[in-house]
Amino acid sequence: VAVGIQNPRSIGFFETELQAVFKVTTSVENGDVSGGHDELDEGSNYTVTYTPDEDYELSTLFIDGVEQDITVYPHSYTFENLSSDHTLDVRFTEIPKFDITTSVTNGKIDDTLTVRRDKDGRVTYKPKEHYEMDQILVDGTPVENPQDYLEGYDFINVQGPHSIEVRYKEIPSYEIKTQVV
Repeated sequence: VAVGIQNPRSIGFFETELQAVFKVTTSVENGDVSGGHDELDEGSNYTVTYTPDEDYELSTLFIDGVEQDITVYPHSYTFENLSSDHTLDVRFTEIPKFDITTSVTNGKIDDTLTVRRDKDGRVTYKPKEHYEMDQILVDGTPVENPQDYLEGYDFINVQGPHSIEVRYKEIPSYEIKTQVV
């Protein structure tokens, strides 16, 4: 900025510098973002953090309209040495859910269970009276040592749909005959 002052005998000029100010504009879908719409000084660094709503995960991150690798910037992005305005657009999508379908022969079992990806789910079951564990099939494959899972089965770090079938068999009964002589 320069200002000129003139009077009949002299002319004076005064000069000053104004520091540039820039904006980082943010937008978010299904989550929260820190900062944004702040006026920032030229040359400064500015970090924006973002967090998903419950049961959501980061799906896309755009910086100035260019998609970024979300594995490189999973929680925050830092604008370094600001020299212009910037935009940050982050979107979170719902974490997928998978069903664990259940069935039982000669007993009771939990209803179909729905579990989010990367989470654990437990299915519990019990036999009818006078029945005992015979076989457990998970995704159609027999489980080794079904006696180790008498009350329930844990699905760990679920990555897709599953099924569990529990089969109980009747406890054998024997007739004992006695005779008195």
